[in-house]
Amino acid sequence: MNTSINDIMGILQDGMIQIPKPIFYRTDIRMETRILFSSVYSECLAEMECFNNILGKEFDIEAFREAMIDHTKELRHNEIRYESFCNDKTVKYVRAELLSLIRNIDLEELLIQCNSTVSNKEVK
Repeated sequence: MNTSINDIMGILQDGMIQIPKPIFYRTDIRMETRILFSSVYSECLAEMECFNNILGKEFDIEAFREAMIDHTKELRHNEIRYESFCNDKTVKYVRAELLSLIRNIDLEELLIQCNSTVSNKEVK
């Protein structure tokens, strides 16, 4: 079997989430919220980059923020519990805390700090 390094990296990265250091080290939010933020962030970032590459558009921070908010609102109770490792009583607090974080965080700065591929493009 002839497997390249790129094939191995693709397998390892499939299903992984990015945990931005500025989020990971925050002590003012629950760990469950940090984990769920990272999951939503990773999924929406991948979707936005793919969508923008297909259409040849610039990356739009506010569209990214709205995508994250919409994604969070669409998550079912069990999905939040599963993805953030929280219990049933904590789910509504994690969702509320996550929505507040998404609305108030400087996403452009976060993307730049995370050295995302988006930071190398012109951000609208």
